[in-house]
Amino acid sequence: MADRSGYIGRAPGDSSVIIARQTFAPVAITTDFTFASGYTPGYVDVYVDGLRKLVGTDYSATDGSVVSILNGGVSVGSTAVVVAYKAFNVANPISNIGSGSLSVGTDLTVGDIVTINGTTQSSSKDTGAIICEGGVGIEKNLNVGGATQITGLSTFTGAADFNGAIDVDGHTELDDVNVSGAITATTFTGNLTGTAGGLTGTPDITINNLVGVAATFSGVVTYEDVTNVDSVGIITARSGIEFGASGVGGTITSVGNVEFAGVTTSKGNLNVGSAITAYAATGIVSATAFYGDGADLTGISVDSTKIETGNTKVETIDTGSDGHVKITTEGTERLRVGEASVLGAGAHLIVEPSSGIAIRAGTSYPLLTYANAYQIYISDSGDDTTGDGTSSSPWRSLYKACQQVPKVLMYHCYIEIQGSTFTDPTTSSATLRGISGPGQLYIRKEGGSGNVTYTKSSFISIEYCQIQIFFYYIDFITGTGNTGFLIYRSNYIYFSSNCSLEYQGNNSAGWGYQSGLMAYYTREINIFMNITLTSSSAGWLGGAFVFNACTTVGFYGDLTKSGAQFTPHGIACIDGTWIYQYGDITNFANGLSMGVNHYGNSTRCDGVLAGCTISDCVDGVRLWRNSIIYPTGVSYSNNSSNNINSTDGFVV
Repeated sequence: MADRSGYIGRAPGDSSVIIARQTFAPVAITTDFTFASGYTPGYVDVYVDGLRKLVGTDYSATDGSVVSILNGGVSVGSTAVVVAYKAFNVANPISNIGSGSLSVGTDLTVGDIVTINGTTQSSSKDTGAIICEGGVGIEKNLNVGGATQITGLSTFTGAADFNGAIDVDGHTELDDVNVSGAITATTFTGNLTGTAGGLTGTPDITINNLVGVAATFSGVVTYEDVTNVDSVGIITARSGIEFGASGVGGTITSVGNVEFAGVTTSKGNLNVGSAITAYAATGIVSATAFYGDGADLTGISVDSTKIETGNTKVETIDTGSDGHVKITTEGTERLRVGEASVLGAGAHLIVEPSSGIAIRAGTSYPLLTYANAYQIYISDSGDDTTGDGTSSSPWRSLYKACQQVPKVLMYHCYIEIQGSTFTDPTTSSATLRGISGPGQLYIRKEGGSGNVTYTKSSFISIEYCQIQIFFYYIDFITGTGNTGFLIYRSNYIYFSSNCSLEYQGNNSAGWGYQSGLMAYYTREINIFMNITLTSSSAGWLGGAFVFNACTTVGFYGDLTKSGAQFTPHGIACIDGTWIYQYGDITNFANGLSMGVNHYGNSTRCDGVLAGCTISDCVDGVRLWRNSIIYPTGVSYSNNSSNNINSTDGFVV
């Protein structure tokens, strides 16, 4: 604080301003705050959000300028207020400040001579101006960051460094001027020497020689006899370019026409429009079309019937009745496209407008798709080697016919069984696999009238078929040891009421080999045909009909065991199968079994009994694993134990 002259507290001559205050509202967590007016250590208070802080514990203020907030600083949203206590009388003369400094928050106006032995700094043009109405004597450097206005005589015995503009209205004599910014003058008198850089403006400049590192011209440059032009940017030649005198070496016109008198070499790819490309690395020229007879071309055949490179070729052949396309690679025929009657050995693609598309497999031609409704004929008098599946030359076996069913049915396909009896000669199961499309497959007596007695030597397998498959007018008879049907992951299977199945079963144990039908994971199966199990064996494990994880089963035909009672199941539903049972069930240990455990399957099965009769069984219906059955209009007769055994299930 200033000298108190014996006064305790405020002296009579002190300034009326005794408190300086500054408020801070940080936009981030801040610990240090610079107090613009300065302070005397020990004469400063700090408030954060209105609460006064303790010096040494909450803040430190020791250097007269910076106040440091301890314990984490001031957060965003909080306010810090610094209050400094002052007593200063500006009416007293200021002299001999010595080694200290004088800081003035706003303008300093001096009515007489100011002599400054140290450095004077003004931080802002607007808030830190030095205005001297008298003379200013400066014995050392004067640094002025803002504007300096001097109305009287100014004497600089040392150097003067002005970072801003200097506006001199009167006569000024300067021995040496070093200016880092721009000098603005209306005229120059005398010669200019040295290096001139950064000259700008609009007046014309007339010179004899121009030597420089770089030049930028925004207007037109006209010059004759240029020796070299080195451009790092774009050169625009609006009227074209000529090479040599009057274009003797070549020309490029303004519309893009190019003509060169000598050899033209392109070390990279050469593009002619978007249709032709010459590849520099390979020597290949690609184009969308060639014109001319090609007589002078080398490396390819000029025969109009083939495209040939070495021992690989594509050729068209037509001697009048055997038109086809043949593809050969490495000297061996790989593919021939044509009608079946003209194709020999090898891999073939058959395309016939009246038939469809087929790919050769061995000696047969299984169709991929067909152009119209398609009939495949089988007969006891047919032949799997010499036949072709037509009505006049049928195949011998259902196995062969199933191989000929197109994989994609765009239209319906019919396997027609000729005659009133048919005995399948093969021991291999007739298999339909992976057939899809909007068409349907019908397996039936030829013409769809009357019935054919079909004696099976093996089961019929339907796998991964997403089409609808229908059986009509067939009386199936299976031999001992053969199951009737195996259905796996297919879409829709339908057995008409004009079909029947006489199933002899198997004298040995086992689920699949004792089943008239075994179905897995199939969306819908509807059985309207009647089934008779004729085996003399009582059986001991499997079911006559087994449905495993089938979404919907409609059993409308009657299921009967002739002779000794069959053990254990007439119909076994496994692993979530849902069944609608309308047909009668007779002479089984368990007529209808729901939720049967088959190889660890333990999921309940549900269903409906509607208008059927279940008789001569031990348990007419047997429920396992919380299976649910809904009976309506059901009759029971001569079941020795239970009509419905619901010990492990529910009747609703």
